[in-house]
Amino acid sequence: MKGINYMQLILALCMLCISLHLTAQEGMSYHFYPELAQQNILNAKVDSARSYTISAMGYTHILSNGFSLGDVSTLNGNERTIDLDLAKDKINDINLQEFSSELNILHIEYYLKRLTLKAGYNQKNFLQVSYPKELYQLMANGNAQFIGQAVSLDPVSEINAYHEIYLGYGLDFGKLSLGANFKFLSGISNLHTAKNNLQLATSDDIYQLELQADYELQTSGVLNYTSYDDVVLEFNRTGFSSPFIGNYGYGLDLGLDFDLNEDTRIFASVQNLGTIKWDLRGTSYSSEGSFNYDGIDVIDYIRLEDGASFRDSLEALLQVAEADLDYNVSTPVQYLAGLQYYLGNGLDLGALVTSRTIAGENDTAIALHARKKIKPWLTLGSSYTNRFSTYENLGLSAMIEWRNIRALVLTENILSVFDPLGKRNFSLGGGITFGF
Repeated sequence: MKGINYMQLILALCMLCISLHLTAQEGMSYHFYPELAQQNILNAKVDSARSYTISAMGYTHILSNGFSLGDVSTLNGNERTIDLDLAKDKINDINLQEFSSELNILHIEYYLKRLTLKAGYNQKNFLQVSYPKELYQLMANGNAQFIGQAVSLDPVSEINAYHEIYLGYGLDFGKLSLGANFKFLSGISNLHTAKNNLQLATSDDIYQLELQADYELQTSGVLNYTSYDDVVLEFNRTGFSSPFIGNYGYGLDLGLDFDLNEDTRIFASVQNLGTIKWDLRGTSYSSEGSFNYDGIDVIDYIRLEDGASFRDSLEALLQVAEADLDYNVSTPVQYLAGLQYYLGNGLDLGALVTSRTIAGENDTAIALHARKKIKPWLTLGSSYTNRFSTYENLGLSAMIEWRNIRALVLTENILSVFDPLGKRNFSLGGGITFGF
């Protein structure tokens, strides 16, 4: 075994602390850098040149299948004003928005002859919403447009933040490598839509409203509802002050990497299999039944200066029941498969497909990737990703190698880095690895 350079180890730990300012989820380009130890699922091959590695990585992603924040807002001086009418031509039948961040705070790999032992700590955050176009139109222009109709509103909200400690292994059989992570989870905060059936009917008789409801939100540490004008939303996305005090769960990641020949590798994984039992301040807010109100257009209530009038009307229309509840929610599973072909002279090409669920709706993305080793210390990559029929997702990545250090920066959409509010797909990430 190689001796430990303690000065290098101290430097590595200091750099890891600096890398915590990054925010995380793995980007598309990330999967085409098998040299990186952060690929703790796909990279099961033993690094024969080192005894162990220490690494960290961060990535953040903001995604919409319809419109960007810039599409529904205008900037007046230092204030940004929301105007839903601006994006009425860009809404879909089902609209999705997501913010996700994953922070791989520490990842350690120890290499034996054909075995890699792995351990680490992640923090993951997901905020996802989906809603039909009728709900958007109702908020933008009121229910006068739906006179004589019954429309389904059916919003879905999912918020999930949790700690993740894992132990794993990688087995190297030569051409075939297999990897797995076994994870202990502790939830920070959660909001889960258990039922989402809301149907609003507007009659032509004095704008009489009828709401058919079978709706339930389950929450731990996010939502505290007393009345319409007494709602507290709290999203603690760090949870470092009181980690691992409840909301426990388990998880599993599985992956494989197979060399078809000297030039071609294929890889696949299933990540984030698991569930968390939310038993700290678990609460259910539900509404079930048929509610009627003889009123005026909803949009007129929204614009009323008399907030009490709107509050009384809304509470008369929608009655909410509260109950203490322990509940289970699955972690967001992602399926992934890809291939990489080495052309020689430091150039390789790749393709990747991923599939997952955002607030109950499928998100499938396809990516093409190319990278080139420009210098012994520099590798540059570019990617193209088709997600939600967006055709402007041109990504860039760069890996720098210096002595026992490898650093990576990447984005799935380089244009979004310069205009994050104007693009539907924003991503940015980076990480660092130290080998000993």
